[in-house]
Amino acid sequence: MGIIQWALLIASGLAGIAAVVNMSRQRRFRRAMARLARRLKLHYTPEDRLDLPARFAELRLMRRGHNRRTGHVMTGATPCGCITCFRLAYEIGSGGCRDVRQWMVAVLETDYDLPFRVFRPADDRAGAPDAWLDVIPDGAMASPEEGPIRVWKHGDDDATEAAWPSEGAQIELASAVLRNQPAAIGLIVQGHLIAACSPTAGSVETAEAAVDVVMQFARRVRGQLDTAVSEAGTVVENGAARGIKQ
Repeated sequence: MGIIQWALLIASGLAGIAAVVNMSRQRRFRRAMARLARRLKLHYTPEDRLDLPARFAELRLMRRGHNRRTGHVMTGATPCGCITCFRLAYEIGSGGCRDVRQWMVAVLETDYDLPFRVFRPADDRAGAPDAWLDVIPDGAMASPEEGPIRVWKHGDDDATEAAWPSEGAQIELASAVLRNQPAAIGLIVQGHLIAACSPTAGSVETAEAAVDVVMQFARRVRGQLDTAVSEAGTVVENGAARGIKQ
């Protein structure tokens, strides 16, 4: 057998070994995601049966690149809304410049629309690929100065806007939620969607962290909204009592 035949035989053998290793890794990842879903009381499917790129198309991340693929989906109902956690992959470039980007994403669909948007990149290093997954307006507030968390007004809703005592309250809330989370977890709050994302898509721990971020943020927002409603009711009741006394 010649050198070329030996080289081809070795190459095919290595390719076969790599395929077996990859299949084994995928099986382990599916099992781990299924265990996580059971612990979080969510439903898991390896395939995307919900057409998630279309469902969450308003998120700019879901419109990036081409040949988009979603899978390893956990979904279910929570007291804060419907949560969906999944792996997103897409391609950028073509030919020799083609590259594949993967993200772990968790999205919570709430029953309210927030009158502001919050954004923190999953990687705020200068020049980091795909760091800024949104178009940030010039007037956006930043914390710290020129820092990673940005907030800007979006829409008008007096009921939800009254829940925030100061312009920096949204940044304080986001900072509190993200303080103990990995630096690679990004946050996107847009309308009725609260999303967390990370480029470390092969980690079950990343999926759990993304779910934790959106749930923490949603619970804190719900607390702010409930407090505002309660205070507004107290003001009305006090006003009515004063009217009766008069």
